[in-house]
Amino acid sequence: MAARVKYAYDAGHQVASHTWNHLHLNTLNQHQLHVQFWLVEEAIYRITGAYPAYTRPPFGEYNQLVQEVADAAGATGDQSLRSYNSLIASRPASILTLNHEITPSTPRILPDVIRDLQAAGYRLTTLADCLGEPAYQWVDEPQERTEEWTCRGRVW
Repeated sequence: MAARVKYAYDAGHQVASHTWNHLHLNTLNQHQLHVQFWLVEEAIYRITGAYPAYTRPPFGEYNQLVQEVADAAGATGDQSLRSYNSLIASRPASILTLNHEITPSTPRILPDVIRDLQAAGYRLTTLADCLGEPAYQWVDEPQERTEEWTCRGRVW
């Protein structure tokens, strides 16, 4: 997955945290949350050289320890495309969407969605751009991959 993350970052996409193990964050203690955030942020930093400024908690679940909430609805690709088309047809001033590969058909709809949004006059941008904030807490050079870059052997 490191190559995919690097490709997305190099292509100008904003890379954010979604936690290391995709757990139900509202069931974790402060230390466990720290581990979940730190491991993925460290990996993103090593791969891209950028330390993410945003996190989306899995399942949209949160409590006082989790700040940002957003999640995909779990729809199929066809259902998602119909939802996008309905939303675009209603012509809101802006649309903030979250795209998440929840089914094998979900990624295949994005070219159509992008085309339809642009044809309707919408400008695609990142969350950071919408908020007028930096996308990353800091940016440095990517690191060389070493043997310690592994998901194996982690105990939670």
